[in-house]
Amino acid sequence: MSRLSWGAVFGGTALAITTLMLMVLLGMAIGFFALNVATEENPLGGMGVGSYIWWVLSWIVALFFGGWVTSRFAGLQRTNDGMLHGFVTWALTTLVILLLLTNIIGTVVGGAFSVAKSALGAAGQAVSALPGPTQAIPGQQNPVQTIMQEAQQTIEQVRQKGGEQAVNELTNAIREVFSDAEITQADQQRLADLLGKYTDMSQQEAQSTVSRWVSSFQQAKQQLGQVGQQVARTAEDVAQALGQAAIWAFLALLLGALAAGLGGRAGRVGGAVSI
Repeated sequence: MSRLSWGAVFGGTALAITTLMLMVLLGMAIGFFALNVATEENPLGGMGVGSYIWWVLSWIVALFFGGWVTSRFAGLQRTNDGMLHGFVTWALTTLVILLLLTNIIGTVVGGAFSVAKSALGAAGQAVSALPGPTQAIPGQQNPVQTIMQEAQQTIEQVRQKGGEQAVNELTNAIREVFSDAEITQADQQRLADLLGKYTDMSQQEAQSTVSRWVSSFQQAKQQLGQVGQQVARTAEDVAQALGQAAIWAFLALLLGALAAGLGGRAGRVGGAVSI
């Protein structure tokens, strides 16, 4: 078995990377020329799978050519020598591409963080100009915040009228209503009775207040559940996208190694070596 020719490997790697760049640019040109923004609702919708396929094909062609050039430059004659030189070219090309992608992604992420920092600073200035938590914000009232404010006001009234014992009874009743997984009619009735007993509310007003609190609490709970479902769906979509990307990357690497080995096998020279 002949020794590894690093000069040939470096030359084949350089040509493989250059060929890959040319193929990628050609694919981008074809894809952009094929777009019809005026007539299609989502012109970029079909580019995902097509771009993956083109990238894999470009990777295979570039590595086959790189392996072929490496084997030819090294003047190899044995089949195993040509394929092994092709595999080394594939490995070096993969490492160089990963290094380039890491630098590019780092630059993009750094720019994104810079933009996000500026945006958050502007948002902080805007938030500081908003009304405080006790002030009304038109169209942005928080149901739970409303319940807490009204309950706190009611407790203060009860403290003035019935003392700390009445406050404790009312506080416990409020906790029993809103801390249970299921709000029962008995808990609501007990809270309404205490409101009627320790405040100036009539029984009907107390029941109406409790019903309004429960309705607002259930509305906020439903909104929180919808947000949780949306977050779960987003996480699932991200996981599926990452899984698909990993599968395509695995196939590309595997087929690239095979293409580089076949290219090295095809690039062998016959007879006396002359380059």
